[in-house]
Amino acid sequence: MNRVFVHLLYATLVVPVFPQWMVYYDDYLPNFLVGANEEQTEQFKRIISDRSLSATEYNQRMDALISQLDPSNREKYMQPQRQAKESMERVSAKFLELISHLSGETKRAAQQLVDNVLASGQQTAQEMNRRMDAILSNLTPSAISELMNAYYDAIQLVNSNDK
Repeated sequence: MNRVFVHLLYATLVVPVFPQWMVYYDDYLPNFLVGANEEQTEQFKRIISDRSLSATEYNQRMDALISQLDPSNREKYMQPQRQAKESMERVSAKFLELISHLSGETKRAAQQLVDNVLASGQQTAQEMNRRMDAILSNLTPSAISELMNAYYDAIQLVNSNDK
């Protein structure tokens, strides 16, 4: 349960790192690479398979690749990125608002999680997960539950406002 929560929290609070979890399946190209040349396709495969990249490095390499594509393919890449970012920013803001009302232990842990996530641009996904696990391992089950409830409440509040 903690791992799912960490990934959700991570993906929600740190939009730039979210794409690092992309997995390439042979013979399947994302729609933004349809029509790309072989070198661009291979470059994409190398980028997403390199799990040692920090979010910043990943984004720099993807930006360089995307800039080589034709305008319609760039838009196919950018539109879902913009939509995800907007949604995640709303959830992040609501989560940050909700954690301000948590109890002492949970509030401190929540702030540590947020601080770690915000600093994660220079970390690999594995480093970030290790740090998140270390923070969560010091919490009681009730504190974890309180934190998870705040996160899920943030999602529900944002989703209900989007309707």
